[in-house]
Amino acid sequence: MARESDTASRRHSRADRGERGWFARWWWLILIVAVAVATAVVIAIVQQGSEEPQPRPTVTGPAPSPAIEPSPRETADPVAQALPDGVLRYAVTSQEDISPAGDMLGGFRLVYSDGDAEFVLEARQWRDAAHAQAAAREEGAEVAGGEERDVLVAGDSAGTAWVGPGAAVWSNGSLLLTIEAPADDAEELFDAFPL
Repeated sequence: MARESDTASRRHSRADRGERGWFARWWWLILIVAVAVATAVVIAIVQQGSEEPQPRPTVTGPAPSPAIEPSPRETADPVAQALPDGVLRYAVTSQEDISPAGDMLGGFRLVYSDGDAEFVLEARQWRDAAHAQAAAREEGAEVAGGEERDVLVAGDSAGTAWVGPGAAVWSNGSLLLTIEAPADDAEELFDAFPL
């Protein structure tokens, strides 16, 4: 019987050694794999957060052109000549003179249309830039929701503008320009206007 119990305990200890032997032989491999996976995850997280976003290319279509042909108009005056026949999708449909009054030397009232909507531009010439700027400030204060901006010409400030939904007022030297337009178009027209 002692021999049988010795044999049984040997079998038991061999089985224990076999189970412990497998773990003893492979624990280091399991540890290495776990460390490698953890390192890869940490590196991926760090690299993902450190990449600067790459700017996407800007794709633009052709500049909009007037939807209708501009009407003929008188352009003998240098101010009238400087006013464009078309702005974005709008073309001139009529032009009227504005009579002089006080320090305002005169100007023009133009109606632009795209066939559906229209906007009105008034261009008034003042005695000097100071008078034009004062008139722009006064009219700009009336632009509902207006935002004050600089009028930039070749990177230099040439005057001040007030742009809001449906209206824009700005001076450029001794010229005062006002736009009354559909609410969505006023700012875009101001930005596209060449004066």
